[in-house]
Amino acid sequence: MIGFMDDLKQKVDAMMKLAVAGAIASAAVVVAFFCFAVSLFLWVQLTYGTLEAWLALGALFLLLAIVCGIVMISLRRRKPLQRAEPKPSEQPSAVLRLLQEPAVLLTGLQLVRMVGPRVIVPALILSAVAGGILMSRNGNGHRDRHEAADAYEQDQGFDAG
Repeated sequence: MIGFMDDLKQKVDAMMKLAVAGAIASAAVVVAFFCFAVSLFLWVQLTYGTLEAWLALGALFLLLAIVCGIVMISLRRRKPLQRAEPKPSEQPSAVLRLLQEPAVLLTGLQLVRMVGPRVIVPALILSAVAGGILMSRNGNGHRDRHEAADAYEQDQGFDAG
């Protein structure tokens, strides 16, 4: 479970960094495009006049709209990639699949809002400590007692069953 949380944290962190970088790059492209459009307008206005400058700017925006429309149509017609079904050994466990369900995540968020962090945080800490204690127990003490009893029965010649 800890590995799942670390993996989820890394994926969310990478996704957020990618989203921020994409937003910055998109804003820079938009600003650069409008700077180009203004400089084109000013150059055409000085060379040919105001009406021709507006027509050139309108043609530029029309060209941009046509290119974006063609890209949108081509992306809509593209078939989605067929993903191979994971092998049963590669499929996530039931707990991981349950934690990936949006309804479960939304229910958890609503529970946190309803109960409040003052109650949730100590409960999470206590459950983490209890889970750590239970996971650190590997049952060797219990098994050792049974193996000792089995060895004793074999030495005494008892019939165990």
